[in-house]
Amino acid sequence: MSVINNFDHSLSSPSNSIHDSDNQLCYYRNSGNKLQQIIIDGTWNKEKLIFPGEQLLFWASPQDKLTIKVFHCDQISTNRINCIHLLVN
Repeated sequence: MSVINNFDHSLSSPSNSIHDSDNQLCYYRNSGNKLQQIIIDGTWNKEKLIFPGEQLLFWASPQDKLTIKVFHCDQISTNRINCIHLLVN
């Protein structure tokens, strides 16, 4: 499982974020069969390529958005998910 953070690979919340108290742990899994680029838009911006089946934990504010780009032969499809739907309970 991969973890995205501002400065390291720990599960600690990013400390240099303006909205630290709003950040919550989120989970996303690439359930497709194509390589995906994910972009977390909001409190802090991060990008990562994730492979099919790869799971990802990241810190985000519930109002942040996760942009998912799926690479096909000659096209890129894009989808956006509100991070409130990805919160770990």
